[in-house]
Amino acid sequence: MLIRKLLLISAFLLLASIAFAQEIEVERNISTAIEPDDTIEIQINVSLNGLEPSSLIVTEEIPTGWTVVSSNPTAKDFDGKIKWLLFGSSLTNSITLRYTLQSPASFSQSQKISGDWRTLANGSGPTLGHLTILEAQEPPPAAPVCGDGTCDTGETQANCPADCGTAPPVQPPTDYTLYIGIIVIIVIILAVVLLLRKKKSPPTPAPQTAPRTSPQAPLQPAPQ
Repeated sequence: MLIRKLLLISAFLLLASIAFAQEIEVERNISTAIEPDDTIEIQINVSLNGLEPSSLIVTEEIPTGWTVVSSNPTAKDFDGKIKWLLFGSSLTNSITLRYTLQSPASFSQSQKISGDWRTLANGSGPTLGHLTILEAQEPPPAAPVCGDGTCDTGETQANCPADCGTAPPVQPPTDYTLYIGIIVIIVIILAVVLLLRKKKSPPTPAPQTAPRTSPQAPLQPAPQ
């Protein structure tokens, strides 16, 4: 009789654990991008789907070097894990668990967070999406600071003369009209002067030619 009762109890617990494992849903919501030395909030949604287990334990494994800043409801933090023990009035049909992580000052590889849940009747299962990868996100470049002695990207002589120097004064375009006018006046004056000199000078006389004389006959000697 005792053996039969034990078998019945064992079968009942086994069926109950299977039912809980199939019906209870635990899901993690998290952003997969985080900067070094920053905080990130993680939310775990628990749905009992009408089941009434006597208790529920939810566990999260934290990456090495990361720190749990806070949790709500308060979780037990030990040995790289945090755990919530839910029972009594805290075990409602829909439960939301939250905790905040602080990332280390630097990390170059993807980090992993895993978790699972368990009931006292030995029903258990992984948190949906139980393997979450946190990708390191490069911090945005620092905004340029005017006055640090370096002419950074985005700084110009106009908006930061202290770093980029003073912009040279803008020279107006050269107006050549005055120079052209002076040259024209000089040309006109030279033309007038040359014209006046030409009028005042006397006409050059034509060269005179000597009168042509006929050749004289040679003198004959007188007869003796």
